[in-house]
Amino acid sequence: MTNEEFQRLVLEKLTGLEHGQIKLEERIDEVESVLTAKVEALDVKVNALDTKVEALDVKVNVLDTKVDALDVKVNDLDTKVEALDAKVNVLDTKSDALDAKIERFGRIQQDDVKGMLGLIKNKLDNISETQVIQGESINILALRQLQTESELAALKKAL
Repeated sequence: MTNEEFQRLVLEKLTGLEHGQIKLEERIDEVESVLTAKVEALDVKVNALDTKVEALDVKVNVLDTKVDALDVKVNDLDTKVEALDAKVNVLDTKSDALDAKIERFGRIQQDDVKGMLGLIKNKLDNISETQVIQGESINILALRQLQTESELAALKKAL
């Protein structure tokens, strides 16, 4: 192989390499444009997702605010429930004291009624005794009147 042949062969190879490089560059340009389109489409999707994430962040913040408000309300309700429990305990204590007073009053009243019934019984017994005595006195007076009338009638006859 001569120098010229070698140079021609190298020149052909270089020309073939240039054509391959051109084709490779064209193919790289095609791949780059496809990749650029895909990257742009992905950027659009990422931007849409970012927008959705921001919207969700806003919603989460709103929900957090609502949860905080509900926590405040729950704490208020807990405080009110505790206050009501304390009032219920006070009312239970007062109710127990009132029950004790009512029971004591009932016993006192029962004792008073028993005492009054005893007094009424004694009065009735006294009245009964008085009525018996008065009845006997009336009978004695009636007998005396009859005796007096008999003696008067006997005197009138005797005269």
